[in-house]
Amino acid sequence: MALEVPKFDIDKYKKAIEKTLAELPVENGIITFENLWLELTLPEDLMFEILTRDDLILPSNVERVITKEGKTLAEQKPSANGSGSLAHP
Repeated sequence: MALEVPKFDIDKYKKAIEKTLAELPVENGIITFENLWLELTLPEDLMFEILTRDDLILPSNVERVITKEGKTLAEQKPSANGSGSLAHP
């Protein structure tokens, strides 16, 4: 069952996730979902929903956010000028 969270709150949590992603250690361009969850302790369903949004902005040093099983939840998007080669998961 998905969480019913008002859009205002989703945006607030999205900003918190983006801020935390910028502060976490990055290994080979990757941050694990589990490390992010340990920092934020938000409900997993809510974090999954936000990480898979098209408007999530990853820091430039983060290529992907993955689960411990290796599933990509968020990935760096190509820039508007055509540079960047990573696609959506």
